[in-house]
Amino acid sequence: MNGSLGINNDTLKEMTHERADTIVNDIAEGIPEWSGLMYAHKHERDGKAGVHFEIIKNAPKLHNIRPDPKVIEHVKSVFYWRFWTERNKN
Repeated sequence: MNGSLGINNDTLKEMTHERADTIVNDIAEGIPEWSGLMYAHKHERDGKAGVHFEIIKNAPKLHNIRPDPKVIEHVKSVFYWRFWTERNKN
């Protein structure tokens, strides 16, 4: 069961794209001003499955200041090591 939407996964699998759009648009009305909403759905093209992302509501831009590249690299390395540490525990 998808707790945030109150829809079980079987219903989502059988749902048509148009019906899913209606639900997403209904949800978008309740999204706070400071938040954004992205919708991902499966699609098939030329016999190959994929995922398509649609931006329903853009999140507001908070500032134009870019982080220092050293900070970005540090964050990436921290996530990398945490991911593999947790993965190797199992």
